[in-house]
Amino acid sequence: MASSLFISQEKSRVLIDRLVRLAGPGERKDLAPSIRVEQQMKAENEKTLYTIQKIREAIKSDRRIRFWYFVYTPQMHLVPKHDGYVYEVSPYLKSYI
Repeated sequence: MASSLFISQEKSRVLIDRLVRLAGPGERKDLAPSIRVEQQMKAENEKTLYTIQKIREAIKSDRRIRFWYFVYTPQMHLVPKHDGYVYEVSPYLKSYI
């Protein structure tokens, strides 16, 4: 969590605090100094977390997901890839044994 790029600094701190509280007294002492949250590499928003949540909901409901791919131009404009083609895929893998 502390090193996950898509989790904001604030969200990382909240999750780490929760995990530390779940640990026993001996583990808390060991955990606290070893966990650092670096701002420079952290996401500024939590859109990725919400996207992951939506994907998990689709998996749970056995539904497909739709999305667009976007890329940045050399001028740093975000544009849809493949002329805005909408991808529709299954977010899960079912094994057929």
